Amino acid sequence: MMISFRHNDYLYSYSDTGGVTVPTHTHKYYEVMYFIHARGKFIVENNEYELSDGDLFVTRPGEVHSIHCVPKTRYERHFVQVSQQYLKYSGVNLAYFSRSRVAGEYNKIDRELTAELKIGEFFDKLPYYIVNRLPESDIMAKTYIIQLMVQINNAYKRMAKNASANEGLNKKVSDIIRFIDDTIPADITLDDICEKFYISKYYLCHMFKETTGYSVGEFINIRRINLAKSLLLDSSSPKAVCFDCGFNDYSVFYKTFKKQTGVSPSRFLASIE
Repeated sequence: MMISFRHNDYLYSYSDTGGVTVPTHTHKYYEVMYFIHARGKFIVENNEYELSDGDLFVTRPGEVHSIHCVPKTRYERHFVQVSQQYLKYSGVNLAYFSRSRVAGEYNKIDRELTAELKIGEFFDKLPYYIVNRLPESDIMAKTYIIQLMVQINNAYKRMAKNASANEGLNKKVSDIIRFIDDTIPADITLDDICEKFYISKYYLCHMFKETTGYSVGEFINIRRINLAKSLLLDSSSPKAVCFDCGFNDYSVFYKTFKKQTGVSPSRFLASIE
């Protein structure tokens, strides 16, 4: 059984089939997938998540992902895609939902938290207004979608608090990350960061790695590839994007892009749905 409906601001889909494989692809939209029945793997940017009943996954524009279910198992899921413009003009602060994060991380909201926040209830209500095209269908569907996004935002807010408590993210590292994001197209060096924040290279490298799990160089490349994907979604050419996001050599850009996303820049362009 399948249900699918596309609106200017959103796309809703429901499917109940046998185990499937969804090949690597990406979107220009935020996507929320709620799995009622599923067993397998959900892969985002080379990061592999276990997929099971009740899990919810969120991908943002440009995050490369695929689904690999155990053969002959039941696959029942809802998904909603919403445009960036719709979120922007919804009038709701969804900072945690749409915030910049490392691609491929924190895509999964576990079933326990999903159940606690009653996120599944919104997917129970949506199909009625999708299938029955009533005069109030569009406004009711949009209302439920916004409520869904608010609850997912609350889930991310809770996850962020837990991560902050566990990882001890300090203000210095937060300021450094903000500096990197603000100057990412430029050729950022360790010397630039040390001079800006009056710290030694040893202290910078040790503190940053301990707090984020990445070296400074790795993190800069992650941010550059995030920017590259955004530019590619706007139909820019890979070679132009290479220089616009801070790489000085296309071969280095190509290797870094493929290492992080699992696909080449041209394959990424071809995978946009």
